[in-house]
Amino acid sequence: MTILRFLLECWLAATMVVLWLPVGALALLLMDRLFTTGWSRPLVAELTAVTGTLPFAALAVLPVLLGAGLVYPWIHEVKPEKAFWLAPWFFAGRTVVYLLVWWLLARLAMRPNMERAAAAAGLIVLGLTVTFASIDWMMSLEPEFASSAYGLLVLTAAAQAGFAAALGLRLRDGPPPEPEQLGHMGSLLLTLVLSWGYIAFMQYLVVWSGNKPHLVSWYLARGGAPWGWFAWALVFLKGVLPFAALLFPPARRSPRVLGALCLLILAGHAVDMLWLVLPAFKEHAAWHLPPALLFGGALALIGRGLLRRKNRWVEAPGHG
Repeated sequence: MTILRFLLECWLAATMVVLWLPVGALALLLMDRLFTTGWSRPLVAELTAVTGTLPFAALAVLPVLLGAGLVYPWIHEVKPEKAFWLAPWFFAGRTVVYLLVWWLLARLAMRPNMERAAAAAGLIVLGLTVTFASIDWMMSLEPEFASSAYGLLVLTAAAQAGFAAALGLRLRDGPPPEPEQLGHMGSLLLTLVLSWGYIAFMQYLVVWSGNKPHLVSWYLARGGAPWGWFAWALVFLKGVLPFAALLFPPARRSPRVLGALCLLILAGHAVDMLWLVLPAFKEHAAWHLPPALLFGGALALIGRGLLRRKNRWVEAPGHG
């Protein structure tokens, strides 16, 4: 293993932690433009701000794109029947298309007068592109593994993390929402927790009960040390603890409880992305953790700085 390949693998994991936050916020912003029911009105400015970090997160993908031949093993082992789809130039082209589509959707969604029909079409396009992007960037690291739920799993994880980032930003910087508004936010957070937990469990159940070695091995690689601890950590940080707390209406209306849960979910999101990506690098996979955490921390700090300047991107109405 070369140093460059090692660093690119670490960078990929860190990039996946950061990139899905604005993509998830974009999904929720499109839902707000579609339904216009008021459930997310108090968070529109924050969702817009998180979505506005998408260009920065997209730039973080470029090093991986340039070094794809080092990171993705299948590039050098393409079968003739898959030569077109797996060609390096087509892989790079798809990546550019994903990022451009998301950028265009973000520009449209950040306008408060976006048409509902455009928002509906945007949600469909976003769902499809996230599915293909997650397969290209993450699932294809282990070509023998396949799951029809993988894209939806990544999308729900992104939405959960994006909402947690926006809600945490509002609770930290904005005026305190009304208790009724907080209750709605807590209920939506509970819905996102349940959605992610259901899809993650169903994928595990289908793969494990199918008992196909080339599929089960994907989970086995993530069950040994230290990844087994990561699995338990993400289950509790993103699932069990938020679910248990949000069952109680007073907790859903408490700024302190919701703020703490947002931090737990964001930490769980980082653990989740590292757990999905790093075990694929079977050669000294655990050694990837320190650099990946370092890169992820640096990207997160830059993203936090951009969020502090959120008014630069916000074209939505103020809090309400």
